[in-house]
Amino acid sequence: MNPQSGLMPSGVPGLDSLLGGGLPTRGIVFVLGAPGTGKTVLLQQLAFAAARDGRRALYFSGLSEPHDRLLEHLRPFTFYDEQLVGRGVQLLSLASTVTEGSQDAVSTIIATIRETHSQMVLIDGFRGLRNLLGDDAAVLRFLYTLGAQVGLLRGLLVVAIEGNPRAEGFFPELTTGDLILGLHFERARIGHRRYIEVLKRRGAAPLMGLHSFTIDPAGIRCFPQFELTVSRDDTPFDPARRAPFDLPELDALLAGGLTQRTTTIVVGSPGIGKTMLSLQFVAAGLARGEPALYVGFRESRSQLAAKAAALGLDLAAAVARGQVQLLTEWPIVFDPDILAHDLRQAITTISARRLVIDSLTNLEEALGHERLEAYLAALAALLRQQGVTALITQEAPRVFGVDLDLARLPLSYLAENVLLLRFVRHRGELRRILAVLEMRFSEHDRTFHEFTLDQGQLRVLGRYEGALGLLDALGQRDAAP
Repeated sequence: MNPQSGLMPSGVPGLDSLLGGGLPTRGIVFVLGAPGTGKTVLLQQLAFAAARDGRRALYFSGLSEPHDRLLEHLRPFTFYDEQLVGRGVQLLSLASTVTEGSQDAVSTIIATIRETHSQMVLIDGFRGLRNLLGDDAAVLRFLYTLGAQVGLLRGLLVVAIEGNPRAEGFFPELTTGDLILGLHFERARIGHRRYIEVLKRRGAAPLMGLHSFTIDPAGIRCFPQFELTVSRDDTPFDPARRAPFDLPELDALLAGGLTQRTTTIVVGSPGIGKTMLSLQFVAAGLARGEPALYVGFRESRSQLAAKAAALGLDLAAAVARGQVQLLTEWPIVFDPDILAHDLRQAITTISARRLVIDSLTNLEEALGHERLEAYLAALAALLRQQGVTALITQEAPRVFGVDLDLARLPLSYLAENVLLLRFVRHRGELRRILAVLEMRFSEHDRTFHEFTLDQGQLRVLGRYEGALGLLDALGQRDAAP
């Protein structure tokens, strides 16, 4: 607890940053959500976290069910501690008390608080109790009186109400709250996702908006919306510092390699070699003592290891030594905010200096158009702050030719550099060509070059004369209004 700020830790991972530092030490907190959104789990987790921190918690269920039934639901969670039950956490039913009258209910609760010396009082299932209390005036009187009495005892009252957080006007008692949390359980592309939002907060500056959370055997874990967690700063930048591929011909096209602390998009046809180039980027970094993080949505770990072996890179050994960390996500169901949390944590854990994301297409599909620009701008800012040079692949819409709509690429807020890899037909043969379309902070070769991919080994050949003039035409077309 921080007595100067008037806040105390919730004990729920990620929640305190959403709340502006933690829970209030006194007052009333409302948790509003439809059935199945996680209200009961949240209240129970708060209770046991308070008890582990030395504060006694009094948990009232609005249901008339025996304690054995309550404990049955609690035991699967790792935050549950049998030793705290009856000591740090008291579990009681409130339904029978309320039927005796609101004033008697308040007196009973206050007497129990005094008897147990509780600093946190939690009431779950208040909507059912609301019906027992009667009209809105009785409900308001009950909560106002109870909240005032709990506050005088220097405690915090937490009340869970079943309802739609976006229709909170139907619950006039919410006006008495110092903090109101809304829980949502919404359909995603496949399955569902859980979100939490701060609807009201007195005395602190919370992170507004919808934030992801999960429920697993450890309980609830919150993941703040990534765009709101990255600050802007003026990180030192030296355009002369390079991150080469250790492919001499390619590095020559890049005037020595990619500029450090920048982000590069590699746009390419399916099967052109984007993943092999990405793994080569990782291998070159390891040769210089630069740990790398690889985020992949398509290949499994074993598939990536097999491809890396063609480059002479023992990926599994590099992971075991802590030089590389792999984040392999299933592209259909991953959550962008959870990914950002894991990515940031992995960068810190291994002090990563190089990052690969394969591919941007999967991020676009998960984020949707409304969040894409802000999310990628935050990602680029975070990587600069952490001193990371990033390579992000992007699937080209067409397999053959050099035609490319640069307007589709998030260049203005993500990529300082763009590499193009394409297939072309030449005299009945299929050939690979590449070009450096953009290097914002450096001179670079501006012509197409042919390259080969032999058993995973990428080699850049001479200028591809068949594409003479096409790069200039491409630039003129995309620059046209």
